Amino acid sequence: MTFSAKKVRLVYQQAAIEGQRMYGYNIVAPRETRWKGESERKEEGMEQITFDEFKRVDLRVGQILKAERVEGAQKLVELEVDIGMERRQIVAGVAEVYAPETLVGKRIIVVANLKPATIRGIESQGMLLAADLEGKPIIPFFGEDVPAGTKVR
Repeated sequence: MTFSAKKVRLVYQQAAIEGQRMYGYNIVAPRETRWKGESERKEEGMEQITFDEFKRVDLRVGQILKAERVEGAQKLVELEVDIGMERRQIVAGVAEVYAPETLVGKRIIVVANLKPATIRGIESQGMLLAADLEGKPIIPFFGEDVPAGTKVR
């Protein structure tokens, strides 16, 4: 906040405390602003990272070439994803929301520099990004024709 913005804020706060009117309006004390889910993040122990730490994450556009349910798993889908410079195998817990055949051809955001992990005996070589809406994954798809491998920032 600039110096002048801080000064204006202080004037309005003082006016609110004293119950004054400014420019024909009653000035009321501002409520504390809290983003939805903020208390949950604090409870989960979510710590802040620096911009330099965030820059280390390599986010890329990936195009899903193939998608199959993982046998014996309700939530898992095995994806083959083109991330521009190579094809990756990714295991994602999205099968309860998305039928595998509806994912083919879609463009998604992939964490490309994540260390591989073995899930149900399948090596997952990345991670797709998805929102968590009441426990269900919602994948942000690209509406534009963005080439696979394009860096996301």
